[in-house]
Amino acid sequence: MADQPVLTNLLIAERDGEPVRWIHAVRSQDGLEITGEIADRWKITAEITVAGDLAPRAHWTVCAQYLGMEPAETAWDVFWDVQLKKAQPFVPGIFYGENRPDGKGSYPRWSPVDEDDPASSPVWRFRTDRTMTPFAMLRNTDTAAAVSTPVSFSHGESGLGFGSDGRISHLSLHFPWREEPVSPALFGPDGSRPRSRSFVVLPSETVEFSFEACVTDDGWRSLLRDMYKDDPDDLQPWISGGEAAELAADGLMQWHFSRDPATLYETAGFDRYFRPDPTQLDRPDMHIAWVSGAPYALALARYGTRTGRNDLAQAGLSVLDRIAEEGIAPAGMFYPRWTREDGWTHGWNAGRPAAPYAQSRTIAEATWFYIIGLHSRAPWITPARRDLWCRAVESNLDFALKIQRDDGSFGTYYHLETGNVEEWEGAGGLSWIPALLDAHRTTRADGLPFPNSAAYREAAVKAGRYYAQSIRNESLFGAPEDVPYGVTSEDGYNALIAMLNLYEEEGDEEWLELSRHAADYMLSFRMSYNTPFSPYTLLGQYDFRTKGGDIASPSNQHLHNYGLICLP
Repeated sequence: MADQPVLTNLLIAERDGEPVRWIHAVRSQDGLEITGEIADRWKITAEITVAGDLAPRAHWTVCAQYLGMEPAETAWDVFWDVQLKKAQPFVPGIFYGENRPDGKGSYPRWSPVDEDDPASSPVWRFRTDRTMTPFAMLRNTDTAAAVSTPVSFSHGESGLGFGSDGRISHLSLHFPWREEPVSPALFGPDGSRPRSRSFVVLPSETVEFSFEACVTDDGWRSLLRDMYKDDPDDLQPWISGGEAAELAADGLMQWHFSRDPATLYETAGFDRYFRPDPTQLDRPDMHIAWVSGAPYALALARYGTRTGRNDLAQAGLSVLDRIAEEGIAPAGMFYPRWTREDGWTHGWNAGRPAAPYAQSRTIAEATWFYIIGLHSRAPWITPARRDLWCRAVESNLDFALKIQRDDGSFGTYYHLETGNVEEWEGAGGLSWIPALLDAHRTTRADGLPFPNSAAYREAAVKAGRYYAQSIRNESLFGAPEDVPYGVTSEDGYNALIAMLNLYEEEGDEEWLELSRHAADYMLSFRMSYNTPFSPYTLLGQYDFRTKGGDIASPSNQHLHNYGLICLP
């Protein structure tokens, strides 16, 4: 912990107005009560108590009574100076240090200096409900300071913020929110222009808001766990797990499956009656993993077998067989994508959309799910299907062996014709680790014909050593094709799966510790509270609960269910 005060110079003020002048303080049974004023406009009372277990925090409850004789428009801001050198931001689900390299992408980036990039700035403010756990933190290698607030207060939705140029830093809270220098709401009516909110008070009306502040030498992990545990909101599933599985399988079959050729469309139009324009209906594309393909086809086959739905099982198997039979590129790896227009083709190569490349995570994940299917010993693993799938798996894993760098890296983008590694930067190659290890274990347990089984294990361990530092440093990026240079929840998933597979294979405590790091990183993208929805919205009427859902990334701020891939 820092020897000198870290959070200093607290300022509570009306936005663009005068700060509170504190007059009197008295000890209370639970903490401290203080009173203050803003001229003859506001009377302020505040109670300060201690909250938290793993990360003790000063909890402020502020009540401001309006003394004016006429209705007035107002908003409130809270600022703390942060006495930390070389402080970088951490905001769950939104900011992870720099957030993205300069010039890569158009979503918010932290930079200690002003740059020409309009989405890059040393100061950021945003709505609290954009965060997965509602706190903003500044940290260096030794100490961290954070402020937090509920997503709503007496008169609307709250906001958080930070600023750091490497020397002078602050944390802020806003009631209501403000978003600047640009808004992440790129699809809003005002585009990405900065936005803010205010509200109107009547004579004698009281405004109430609360916030917390803490300093810790444990980084963000203890605070994240504390706040998740402290949130009283419960889950309220609409249906059972069995019903959800039945609906998911039926949805895949009715909306996404195409028999000719066997395909799982990754996007289906659900409002066909109201949108007769063909371009707004189905997108007849299929990635072989990630957002479609092998993981979903195998799930459909397994569910159909388990429930006696042969139509579902055969649909999933037809997709898997077609990918294994037709979808091998000249260089030996899977083609990452099939489209009705182009057939087997390249993936979504951000910045190089037409380049003949495959992305490591997509093809490694597909390979892994074929091995899972082979290992299942399901009745539909006929000798012919076993041989077909084994040939596809071996082709991909032998390709991975061939391109692995001496330091263990598998790279990120591969040329479909030559097999050259076109991009080494990123951690998409983590997904080769479970595929290689599962192939090694399946060879050992089930006698599958993988002659390079021992080399697969050796390559996986070497890759684990290479990617370990990125996990420790929280510098993972590159998992999904559409966010190649930014942090995402999927990087945490891949790291957790890879490190746990290494631990199960070797029993080395280092892999277990790295698994914990990866799990914490993953959980920073998981919502720790339920977003309040207006009763006038569809989600409000359904009492939709968000706690436990994952945000995709700071670039794509939507909830997704891909975290289920981490289940054993």
